[in-house]
Amino acid sequence: MKKETGFDPDFYEENINASFTGVCRAITSIDCPAIFHWSHEAQHERWAHLVSEISGDITLLSKIKKTPLQQTTFNEMEKITTEASQRPIFKNIFVKSLERSVIYSDKIRATRLEVNDNAFWTLSTYAVNIDSLGGVPEYLDEQNFAEFTSAVQSIADSYLQEFTMAYKIDSNGVWNDENFKLWDYKLSNPENTYNTSILKAGELCTFSIKPSKNVFYDDE
Repeated sequence: MKKETGFDPDFYEENINASFTGVCRAITSIDCPAIFHWSHEAQHERWAHLVSEISGDITLLSKIKKTPLQQTTFNEMEKITTEASQRPIFKNIFVKSLERSVIYSDKIRATRLEVNDNAFWTLSTYAVNIDSLGGVPEYLDEQNFAEFTSAVQSIADSYLQEFTMAYKIDSNGVWNDENFKLWDYKLSNPENTYNTSILKAGELCTFSIKPSKNVFYDDE
């Protein structure tokens, strides 16, 4: 992958949080032009399905198919909320803080795909929104660390998500920011009866948080 794209893992890690937060906020405000601008054209139909389901605008997909994207107009749609009447999965789309709301997996799954005669490297990571716990705390003692890890594990088992970006491969093998866009966002697994996690029914994930070893404190 690195030979074809010039991929820099540090660049990915530095940008994944802003990309995830940005698309979540675009979805909650139903900012369709932004979503389609940030995503690869090969996946516009997938994003149209997702936004259509969340917003309740069943005409969105047909608009994308019949009209060039730049000429498409979007109706004023009812904004999703955190009300109890909404599907519980939607609460994970609301991100309060760029720095503290979401925990990501420390591994990236890379897959090479060919779509409509174009080649892509997709880069996927798991994500868990922990705003219901107040976000990532600045400091935890040993006892609270164990309690926090247990609470996050419970959320991960119920509301694990998968966020994917993709790089469109060109011929020069030099990294180009314009080729790196949104690919997919999986909020749930259709096989899951409760439809709140990408995990299959009864399946659990392995979750661990390690204390940082490179934090220093000034002497008082």
